[in-house]
Amino acid sequence: MNSHSMYVSLGATGVLVAMSLVVPAHALDLTGLNLQFGSDSNVGRAQFDDDVLDSSSVGLGLNANLLRRVLANTRATKRAFTLDTSFGYHHDIDFDGLSHGKAGISATFSNEWGEWQLVPIFSLGGSVVYREYDSDLRDGVTTDLFTSINLQPAKDFDVTLGTGLELRQAEADVFSTTKARVFALARFVLNPRVALRAGVSVYVGDEVSSADPSIAAYGASTGMGDGWWDTDGNWVAPESANTAWYADSVWDDALSTDGTNRYAYLVEDATTLLLEIGGGVDITPRVGMDLTARRASTEADGGASYDRTLFEMTIGMRF
Repeated sequence: MNSHSMYVSLGATGVLVAMSLVVPAHALDLTGLNLQFGSDSNVGRAQFDDDVLDSSSVGLGLNANLLRRVLANTRATKRAFTLDTSFGYHHDIDFDGLSHGKAGISATFSNEWGEWQLVPIFSLGGSVVYREYDSDLRDGVTTDLFTSINLQPAKDFDVTLGTGLELRQAEADVFSTTKARVFALARFVLNPRVALRAGVSVYVGDEVSSADPSIAAYGASTGMGDGWWDTDGNWVAPESANTAWYADSVWDDALSTDGTNRYAYLVEDATTLLLEIGGGVDITPRVGMDLTARRASTEADGGASYDRTLFEMTIGMRF
């Protein structure tokens, strides 16, 4: 990650931590407990079938509100500021190195114009999350900044449009990434207990792809020309060859299983199209279940590309 991105990340971290320090200790208000089950068809984001690894996971998360300030509450305008925190543990059933604990804090400012057409709700916020993995290379802080607007064309239908910037600073430079996104999410309320949604997101920036360097076809298919893999997992080729498909690499201890050495490659200027569908149902007034399916397709400079399919089921309890 470049120095400018690092300064932005550190600055946002400092602001959120400073805000948390002024919150009274007794202000902690538990808001939710979540149990999540997930699957990933290509957890290493690999390009070739021989490198593709699927994974299943289970996670537990706890959410709490630290501060809520109502800044305006009239028929015409509702304005508020919230400060929240979250804690969780994610266990990867297939790859222990991907298991991790996390702790984060987020701040959101929102403004609703109740008398305007479409009843727009504007939100601006950010979050800082620290994750500690069994694979130390991935340990680090992720800072996310976002802005969005929610529009309600009908009583039971609303659309959210937004943009964001994610900055990750990890122990290994390969996993230190920066990416921007734009997204649109539509939600349809079938009845007071059931809601459906569909969304599309586009991410532009850095991605990390883990691969077995012994698969020589990887270099040939990305237009790198004649060459060879060295013992560090780097492609060695004549100056005329295209070696720009990755910016950095490191041995991936989390995915080097069954005697296979895989390397994590940092690819820059990647574009990811993410499609998702999902729905939620309230089982009781306090307990709900949510199902989500996502399909991600990534294309990067130099020819690297891969697809992923992800499924999530979350059972949540509201306090």
